[in-house]
Amino acid sequence: MRRSFETVLDMTENEVYGRILPFGDQAHIRELDNAGDLDEYDEEFLPGCTRRMQQIAARRGGAPAWISFTVDHDRSMDARLGFCCALTERDGDGAFGRFRLYEGAHLDKVRSMLEQSHKGLSIEFTDVVPPHVSGSLRQRVQINVSHVTATPIPVYESAGILAMRSVENPLAGGTPNLDRVRAMLAASA
Repeated sequence: MRRSFETVLDMTENEVYGRILPFGDQAHIRELDNAGDLDEYDEEFLPGCTRRMQQIAARRGGAPAWISFTVDHDRSMDARLGFCCALTERDGDGAFGRFRLYEGAHLDKVRSMLEQSHKGLSIEFTDVVPPHVSGSLRQRVQINVSHVTATPIPVYESAGILAMRSVENPLAGGTPNLDRVRAMLAASA
């Protein structure tokens, strides 16, 4: 499932920070279900819905780097802008992510897009625990986010980039298992 949220994006040279989903806001959703039929309902994300992901990240070294940062829900390698290096929740406010942008010739264009047109954030997620259902309202209890994407038109108005900043050493603490990969490459050479 995909959900988009708009907010003020915060960005510097190679790091982006934003609200990936709000708590307490409701949005009307219209999407196709697994059978291809129209499914229409109201949705709300509950505090704690990303706590399991935070716990898994802590056991794996602290960064939920499996959450890719993309543009326009495109999963191709060219559309990958970076990866999640921190995931937190603020009670009553929402879930927030910090994303490291990949270096390369495209970095100026990416920064320009995030500052000018793609200020909203959208998530791709699956339910880990079935949502609470009350009438037409579905409250998301526990989810797994696979992608966060920059988008110009979000579903939730309060999700988006809050900060962009530069990191002196973009690899410090943000690349999981880098030493292990380098050792494997050296051993196979």
